[in-house]
Amino acid sequence: MIRRILLLSVGLGWGFDASGQVDKAENNYVVKSISIIIEGKTNVNKFSCKLKKYVANDTLKISGIWNGESVEFDGLYLEVPVDGFNCGLPLMTSDFRNLLKSELHPLLSMEISEIYLPPSPNLSALENMTANTLLTIAGAKQIEEVYDSYLNEMDNELILGGKHELNMRAYQIEPPGKFFGTIVVQEQLDIEFEVTIQLVE
Repeated sequence: MIRRILLLSVGLGWGFDASGQVDKAENNYVVKSISIIIEGKTNVNKFSCKLKKYVANDTLKISGIWNGESVEFDGLYLEVPVDGFNCGLPLMTSDFRNLLKSELHPLLSMEISEIYLPPSPNLSALENMTANTLLTIAGAKQIEEVYDSYLNEMDNELILGGKHELNMRAYQIEPPGKFFGTIVVQEQLDIEFEVTIQLVE
């Protein structure tokens, strides 16, 4: 409970009342960096496509309210260019961008609407959280519950991350018959993200 109060009241700039509840607050944050790794499997190997520390420099006006079990957000919206991903080899990178239809839908976006905290949070960091996230991939939207989420505080910055498995078909992406020169047999993709934001004083 101590760490929860520290991260939410000091880190996010919210104040608690006598009952332990928090009034709705609104603050400006600068998005310092966004890192995303998307991994998948074929019948013969694995592939990994990375967006490393993309510098957005966006300023977000984020409001939130603590309701005793979770934090509800408004304005925690992030987007990154699909063409910013690198899969290690030019052909793999090109195929990956085609898979996500980057010419028609150049941006991948995520909007975190609510984070559920565990009953007994770790005092050193908030881990094992669930983040309700609206993902937009290849123009299709899907609400995902990212169970393996975390929130850390470091040098006046908040680091929010998580890892989640999703299905291509949920985003109207048909696994191609030929991909990176091999046959794709799995529809699942693992997506891992980490976002660093800083409170604007």
